[in-house]
Amino acid sequence: MKQLRRGYVDTSHGQQLHYRLAGDHRGAPLVLIHQSPSSGAMWEPILPELAHRGYFAIAPDLIGHGASDGPEALPTLHEYADGVWRVMDGLDVRRASLVGHHSGASIALVMATHQPRRVAALALWGVPLMTAERELRLGGEGQPDWDHAEEWICKRWVGRRAASGTGWTAEIGRRALLELLQAGPNSQWLHNAVARMPVEPYLPDVAQPTLTICGELDSLYAESETAATLLPNGRFEPMHGASLDVADQDGVGFVNLVDEFLLECGARSSR
Repeated sequence: MKQLRRGYVDTSHGQQLHYRLAGDHRGAPLVLIHQSPSSGAMWEPILPELAHRGYFAIAPDLIGHGASDGPEALPTLHEYADGVWRVMDGLDVRRASLVGHHSGASIALVMATHQPRRVAALALWGVPLMTAERELRLGGEGQPDWDHAEEWICKRWVGRRAASGTGWTAEIGRRALLELLQAGPNSQWLHNAVARMPVEPYLPDVAQPTLTICGELDSLYAESETAATLLPNGRFEPMHGASLDVADQDGVGFVNLVDEFLLECGARSSR
């Protein structure tokens, strides 16, 4: 069997949502939700390892990202979550554990509280708790400046490279730039949605076991540690020396933490 497969799910709205998956359908379902403005491609470095450990790993492209169709208006986090549910339904997955990264962590928390019976456990990298500065920055992020594309792309490249730290590679940069361009004129919408719907009110209602993880070089390290204290069944695990691109830079270490957590909380074989 090919390690990595791809496909599309058709929605009732006439959209097609793209996904990557690895592993046998009989394995433990694990859905990996990407950050903004990325795609399921960010999880490719660890999908084969998850499959090797017995997971049925699914990495959807959120609506408006990667190869998935986009909406006509700014979606809410619930609408982003609905796209993930539709991919799960299309693959006949009724219940799964969720891995969320940055904006994807916000979506995972919304999913866990909106349809709790369908979510076994959560592993979240970088929980974006809302500060006044973050709300202003994410909520005020506007469309790409195509009139000054060279300057705009260069600025985004420099910022993205800084976020990756010393583990930056040409492949990370190539993928990040491609994903930014794939998200098109509305690449800011997921950040806007995160700013409009802070996750703090959801945290006390998350009944599932939840592991928050973050690297010391990630901008959301302190918030991720705080989020664990606000979750009824939360726990925090630091990854020393890790940055935003943990799947590329220390994928095995990240998978080890997630796998051990899911085994410990009994979600490893949940479907």
